[in-house]
This record gives sequence, structure tokens and C-alpha cells, in this order.
Amino acid sequence: MVEPIFLQTVMAIRRWFKHYKAQCRCAKCGTCENIEFHHIRDKKMKISAMVRRAVSIEQLKNELDKCIPLCNKCHKVEHKRLKDEQVYRAF
Repeated sequence: MVEPIFLQTVMAIRRWFKHYKAQCRCAKCGTCENIEFHHIRDKKMKISAMVRRAVSIEQLKNELDKCIPLCNKCHKVEHKRLKDEQVYRAF
């Protein structure tokens, strides 16, 4: 059986994250729709995995400090750019 205190903690972390994410805008195009978080350094874990695992808000903030908010479309473009850059360097 899952402890009620743990469930309250999980819900509090998810509420905090939902509020945080709702205030973000894409760093590239400025939209506030479909925001994701792109790591720009020292990735320990995906943000979504951290929220699912109910890590502390402090740990979540520390990881978010290493990210920029991007909408889904701009995030895909950024990853394609990084992949293309990596392939170019291989030559």
C-alpha cells in the first residue's frame, strides 16, 4: 500500500511543476504551447522522469537550471541541428 504522505508529496511536486511550466515560453519562438526542456549542460536525468519519480523540488530546480524551455517544434529542430553538427564533425 502506498503511504498517503507520499501521494501528497507526489501531487505537490506535480502541481509545482505544472505551475512552473505554465509560466515558460519557448526560448526560440516565444510560444507558451507544448513546452519541453532542453538540457544545455550536465544532464543527469530527463525532467519528465524526475517529475514521475517525484524527486524533490530542489533537485528539480537544480536540473531545470541546466535547461532552456523550447516548444516541441523548436526542440526537435535543435536536436536535428545538434545531430547534423555531430555528423559534420565526423568528416
